[in-house]
Amino acid sequence: MSRLAAGYLGFTTACIAAIVRADESAQVQPHYYTLSISLAPALCQLHPENRQLRICQEGYSIIVQGFWPESQDGRRVRNCSRENPELSPVQERVLEKVMPDDPLRAREWQRHGSCTGMTAQEYFRALMSRANRLRLPSQINKEGRDQVMDRGQLVSDIMKLNTGLPEKGIYLRCNLQEGTPLLTELRVCYKPNGEFTECSSSFKPNCPTTFTVRAVP
Repeated sequence: MSRLAAGYLGFTTACIAAIVRADESAQVQPHYYTLSISLAPALCQLHPENRQLRICQEGYSIIVQGFWPESQDGRRVRNCSRENPELSPVQERVLEKVMPDDPLRAREWQRHGSCTGMTAQEYFRALMSRANRLRLPSQINKEGRDQVMDRGQLVSDIMKLNTGLPEKGIYLRCNLQEGTPLLTELRVCYKPNGEFTECSSSFKPNCPTTFTVRAVP
C-alpha cells in the first residue's frame, strides 16, 4: 500500500471513529448538568493565551465557562457538533454579560451544548437561566486587593444564598500560581428541570483549606 493510500485510510478510519463517538454521545440522555463559573482574574493570569480575550481586556470578574451535560454514570457528554451556534442578535447581547467572547461560546456549543438535544437558543437560554438565579458572595467579586478565603466558609456562604443547594451540589477548583493556590472555578450541579442536585461522586474538589481569590483589576 502506498504511503498516500495508507494515510488516507488512517484519516478515514479516524473520521469514522469520531462520527461513531459523536453518535454515541448524542444518544446519551443527560442525567444532570454542571454549570461552570470561572473567576476571570485568575483565569487570565494563569493562561496568558487568553489575555487577548474580552474577559481579560475588559476587566470581567466572573464568567460562565460552561454548562455541561452529565450522564448517570459520571461520564461527560461532549463533542457532538462542529457547527457554530445560531443565535439572534438579542440573545448574543444577553449572553455577552456572562460569556463575552464569541470563540468561547462557539466552543461551548460544539463540545457540550449540541449534545443536550436542545437547539442553540434553548441551550443558551437554559444556561442563562441557571447563571442568573445563582447567587454568589460579594467577596469573590471585589476590586482592590487579593484575599485569602476559607473553603468551608465560602461553600457555606454560597449554600445560604441559594436555597436547596446541597453541600455536594457545589465544588471548588483551584490552580497553583508560584506555590499559591488560586480559586479559579466554581461548579454547581442541576437537574434537567433546573433544580439543584448533588454532583457525581467521581467529581472531586481540589482546593486546599484556604486559597487566594484574585481581585478584579
